[in-house]
Amino acid sequence: MMEKLLGKKWFSRDNLLLLVLLGVLLFVIALPVKKEDSGKGQEKENAAAMLEELTASTQTVTAGSTEEYAAYLEEKLKKMLEAVRGLGEVEVMVTLESSEEKIVEKDMTAERSNTEEQDAAGGARTVNTSNTEYRTIYREDTGGDPFVVKTITPKVEGVLVVAEGAGKGNMAGEITQIIQALFGVEAHRIKVLEK
Repeated sequence: MMEKLLGKKWFSRDNLLLLVLLGVLLFVIALPVKKEDSGKGQEKENAAAMLEELTASTQTVTAGSTEEYAAYLEEKLKKMLEAVRGLGEVEVMVTLESSEEKIVEKDMTAERSNTEEQDAAGGARTVNTSNTEYRTIYREDTGGDPFVVKTITPKVEGVLVVAEGAGKGNMAGEITQIIQALFGVEAHRIKVLEK
């Protein structure tokens, strides 16, 4: 009698495959699932740590003020020009277009609504309304300073170079080309004089 119930019908290849897959499914369902800690304090700490990492990785080294940045550029250019053969003592003045620009992170919320109305006379009217609002994101860890995404250093507007040996041969032209290559300043905004 058992042989009749368990005959070849039940042990066919398709039925065995179905039984194995069903067993695997039951095993996967029965596996314990790890419960997540829903502590909000831990989430805030993790978010603060991620914010610090992001800030540290995206911060660039910039001078404290426009004057300091100009002085930094002047000193670097002076050292480079004094290393050029044929030039002696060098004085440099750099002017900048503006101060540095800081781009802060903003949160944008946008609302849009479309209303279609029909009056009794059969006329139709569509009213489209949109409202966009931007809010600056502030950092809590620095006393409410805005979250700076990017700092743009000011562009060099003009350069004056006074150097010993600048009048020899094509030295003034060479100095002009050096400044153009370094700062992207147009030639008419560069003046080179003999000291």
